[in-house]
Amino acid sequence: MTLKSTNPVGKRREKQKAETYALILDSARYLFESKGFEKTTIRAVASHAEIGLGTIYKHFKNKTSLLAAAFYDDLIRLFDEAVRSLPENDSIQKQFIQLVGFNCRYYCSRPLLSREYLNHIAFADAKWLEKFEAFEESYLKKVKELVGAAQQRGELATEKDSHFVAVSFMADYFFVLRDLFLRQKIQNPEKILSFLKKMLDQIVC
Repeated sequence: MTLKSTNPVGKRREKQKAETYALILDSARYLFESKGFEKTTIRAVASHAEIGLGTIYKHFKNKTSLLAAAFYDDLIRLFDEAVRSLPENDSIQKQFIQLVGFNCRYYCSRPLLSREYLNHIAFADAKWLEKFEAFEESYLKKVKELVGAAQQRGELATEKDSHFVAVSFMADYFFVLRDLFLRQKIQNPEKILSFLKKMLDQIVC
């Protein structure tokens, strides 16, 4: 019995489609960052990417969906990188700081783009909001796993609800992100993460 050969034409088309998708996102990021969300148009993204306007509309129905896709792509990449780098035996505070630190350092390295992401993502359509909700659930699940492991190591009291502790960690992170990064416009990630650690210490103690 022989195995069916793969279709090289189909594989090439899928690769081209993925490359076009990535090109659109990169162009969108550049324009959202340099011109801002309000002044960026789908036509400008198409022109910057040097592709037809219709090609973008095959992937995205509007500008908000384009922003959501770019943000989601960044979040998935950052989460994967952070999880791969997590040290197993560090304290729960250090592990959580390591996890969210990937996001924080990226936001501070591209503050204009990141503020456009954070300020406009709430206006995305239901499809994208569901994807972000599913991502947040996966993120929370990972934090809950870290909390559970910390309880097994004796860092946290076992009577503490691991879900509640994980939610508290995430709530502190979002508070710091909103207050320091968005409101005060602090762009030093280590300062933001240092402040976050002090808040986490109050939960762990």
